[in-house]
Formats: sequence, C-alpha cells, structure tokens
Amino acid sequence: MVFIVDAMGGDNCPSAAVKGVISAVRAKTGFDILLVGDRKLIEPIMAAEGFNDKRVKIVDAPTYVDMADNPVKVLKQKRDASMFKCMDMLKAGEGDLMISAGSTGALLVGSSLILGRIKGIQAPTMPAAIPNRNGEYTLLLDSGLNPVIKPENYVQFAKIGSIYYNVLTGFPNPKVGLLNMGTEAGKGNQVVKDAFDELMDANVNFVGNVESGDILKGKIQIAVCDGFTGNCVIKAIEGTAKMLTGMLRGVFEKNVKNKAAYIAIKGDMMDMKRAMNTDESAGAPILGVNGLVIKTHGNSKDTTFASVILKKAILLSDSRIVERLTREFAK
Repeated sequence: MVFIVDAMGGDNCPSAAVKGVISAVRAKTGFDILLVGDRKLIEPIMAAEGFNDKRVKIVDAPTYVDMADNPVKVLKQKRDASMFKCMDMLKAGEGDLMISAGSTGALLVGSSLILGRIKGIQAPTMPAAIPNRNGEYTLLLDSGLNPVIKPENYVQFAKIGSIYYNVLTGFPNPKVGLLNMGTEAGKGNQVVKDAFDELMDANVNFVGNVESGDILKGKIQIAVCDGFTGNCVIKAIEGTAKMLTGMLRGVFEKNVKNKAAYIAIKGDMMDMKRAMNTDESAGAPILGVNGLVIKTHGNSKDTTFASVILKKAILLSDSRIVERLTREFAK
C-alpha cells in the first residue's frame, strides 16, 4: 500500500503531517508514504526527528492551498499546489489514496474535476462519525460539502452511508434516519418532505425522521441531511462537548472533596475522554469520486495524522470502497 500525504494542508502543517507520518511509519509496517510538500521545510523536521526511513519519499511541491483561497478559483491559480499534485499522483496510480487537512472546498472541487465523479453519483459527500452513548458511532452525511441538495441526493447519501458503515463496522443493514425538526411524518420544508417519500421507496433500511438528539443516543446508524445542516449539527455538538468538559473540570477543581471524588472515578473519566477524542474518529473520505481522498480536520495535530493513517487509511484501502460504490451505482 502507498499513501499520498499532503504535507502542506492544515493549520499545523507541515510539522503535524510530517511528524504524524513518522509516528505511523515507526508504529506499523505494510505501507509506504509519498509526502508531498516543500522539501526545504520537510527535510529539517525529519532530521530533527532523526528519521530517514526509505518507506517515506518526499515529492517536492512548494506551493500550497491556503484556507483563505477561493475553492473554485484556486485550482486554476495554483494548479501546482501540493493538494492538487496529490490528486494527479492518485489519478496516475502512484498511490492507493491521499490524505489532506487542507481546505474542504478545494478538496471537493479538485477531486471532482481532477479525479471525476463516479458514474451515477450526482454529488460527492463526506460522512462524519459522531460518537454515541452506545459506545459506537453514528454517521452523519452530508457533513459540509453540499449546502443545498435535492431529494434524490438524500437517497444517494443513504446508500453511500450504508456501504461506508458496513466497511467500518461489518454491520450489514444499518438504520437510516432523515434528520428533521421532528420525528412525525410531514415535518420539514418541501425538499425534506419529498426526500422522506423517496427514502420510503428506496432500497435502504429507512426508519423515518429523526432529531439531532437521536444521533447521540445511537437510535440510528446513519443520519442524512444537507451539508449546511450537517455542519451546524457537528459544530454544535463539538461546542457543547467543550463546554461540558470545562464545566466538569470546574466542578472537580472546586474543593478538596470534589478532587477526591475525581480521583475515585478518574479511570471512568479517562475512558469517556478517549471515547470523545476526535483523533479516534478523524479522517472522513470524500465518497463519490474516482479515487480515495481522506479529509482530516484543518487543525489536525501529528497524533491526528498518525491515527488517520493507522486506523482509517489502512482500513479503507483494504476495503476497496471506491470499487464497491462504482458497482452499486452502475446498477
């Protein structure tokens, strides 16, 4: 297996990407890395880490996509950027997949135009894995790629999500819910109402409308929605989690009695923290394009990159998910 990594995408790159790659390579064998970015910046980081493993090769690409760049224009303005160089290499068969923490919009535009969409898929989508109280994950898609969609897109997202969930868990027939403002039939705007009707007739395990809280309760395995709604839900959940963490810290630090209580339950609290750790679920593929592109969040640390490589990239590469989607939508 060969993984192509964009060393220049993200707030903490190239340091985070390079150090993450080093950690992953030191932790596991069975794959090689093509690290795409500014050689003059990458080599000193590798030298400081005492790393010169031949499994990692640098592909020089000094230009990079900035988060402020216009996603539509940047492909023409910076065609030689590291992100797009990764896509060219992926299309040429030089690697099995690519990983980037760069601009989501640029990744969507670039992957759609350079790699092309899978025949039959109208809009690529990016699922987010959200921890639920069952100790599992609920997939939310779309998570931000497509702010406005049509009723038929909801059906395609449900099918794509069902295949992806099966890849992640082995579960054969996940429950699909339509994210809505209430669980009763007939809720929502006209697009959502039409989507409900189409999902009822689709070949997926559709269980009806669900609310945001049902995602966290684990009542369904997949929630489908437009990218605007999905992104708002994700950010609300992340913000709430940070607020609760801060409030709990304040309670436990309030006095000696509370500190003693924390010591007594520290193991359980650490288990909960690990379950909510975004590094554990980091790395979402852009599904629907002719190539495996994995997006990790823009503020990814080195531990995040290592986790994406070791826990997501290897799994998805072995799964042949692009081929599975191609077969499904050719029917």
